[in-house]
Amino acid sequence: MNTKRRMITLDEETDQYLQDYMAEHKLRFSGEAIMDICQKYRAEKKKEWSLETISEIVSHNLHDVLRDELKNIRLGVKQSAQSLLYAGIHFKFDNDESLKLGRQEGEIVVQLLRAQNNV
Repeated sequence: MNTKRRMITLDEETDQYLQDYMAEHKLRFSGEAIMDICQKYRAEKKKEWSLETISEIVSHNLHDVLRDELKNIRLGVKQSAQSLLYAGIHFKFDNDESLKLGRQEGEIVVQLLRAQNNV
């Protein structure tokens, strides 16, 4: 590794921090401490996620969760309709029309929400 000598001026607080850092990490020279701090900073900077990356990850995971939850809701609705049919509370055409109407209402609600949010 190539190194360069530099003369630097530090305020008292920074100088004290550097001295404490050197003692804590058992470094002999201030240049070593500055290099160590810079290397750690670069490593952390590589880990830093942009807002766009976080948004993409959250969006993808949320999509998966909502898809799975929607499957569970649909399954529950179908089971509920079958239970009402088998119990003699509804006739088959009642169930069919109720499911059809529920889907239409759901689509209307989704369209309204999308329009409100400009999606």
